[in-house]
Amino acid sequence: MHIGEDYISRKTFVLIVGGLILLLVVLLAGLTITQYMSPENARVAHALKTDIASIIFGLGSAAVLLSVARHFAPGNPLRRIWLLLGIGVGVYALGDVVWTVLEVGSGFGEVPYPSLADVLYLSMYVFFAIGLFRTAAAFGRVVSVRMPLVVAVLLSALAIIIVWAFVVAPTIADPATSLPQKVLGGAYPIGDIVFLLFPAVFILLAAPAVGGFQAARQWWVLAFGLALMSVTDITFAWLDWTGRYFSGHVVDFGWMLSLLLIAIAGSLAADTADIQQKRVGGERL
Repeated sequence: MHIGEDYISRKTFVLIVGGLILLLVVLLAGLTITQYMSPENARVAHALKTDIASIIFGLGSAAVLLSVARHFAPGNPLRRIWLLLGIGVGVYALGDVVWTVLEVGSGFGEVPYPSLADVLYLSMYVFFAIGLFRTAAAFGRVVSVRMPLVVAVLLSALAIIIVWAFVVAPTIADPATSLPQKVLGGAYPIGDIVFLLFPAVFILLAAPAVGGFQAARQWWVLAFGLALMSVTDITFAWLDWTGRYFSGHVVDFGWMLSLLLIAIAGSLAADTADIQQKRVGGERL
């Protein structure tokens, strides 16, 4: 099917509409919970609702990306890129599963920190780093990426300075936090900038040189998804340190939307690959 002048497959259209509807359902469920339950029961219901929704978005996004990889021939760099991103999102989703189990086990009280969930969350950075490095290398074989790389490095360095001053340093200086908590308090925000925000800025700057809208749209959507995940993570770190975070907080929707955007980016990449294959097949005929 066609949306406007740009080709979007039925699968991508259903993914976009279905994902947005699910986000709306989760939001409306939260409003209903608040109106018809006692404050304590509402707190527990909010937490469980958000945990389950996050798992659905995470596992769904991972499934989409792993499926997208099959649209590219073995040996094609894009196959490995989407496969690595899919594994990264899948590991992240497993972290949400562990987090939910721990939260339920604690009676929706204080979740152990650090925990196995943190190991899985941090593992996501490894797969994302490899996949996004391959993305930058693929861009470099097509266009000059020197200027986007320099600008991305400078903006990321500025972001690290700001986040260090307002998020990391206060967390490390807090005498109430343990050494492992101090380490993770610095690892998460810096990792978000280095492995998520930096690639997002680079992709946004380099993608226009790759081609027209149809050739670059999946990279723009991926960049927005990565940037949103980074900002959401950093916001969560600040909220958690200041004692303002609770399960079901509006910041949780940032994670869900970022996972949806990453899934949409993969689906758009599959659409582009299918279009190219059809064109090649048509030329041969």
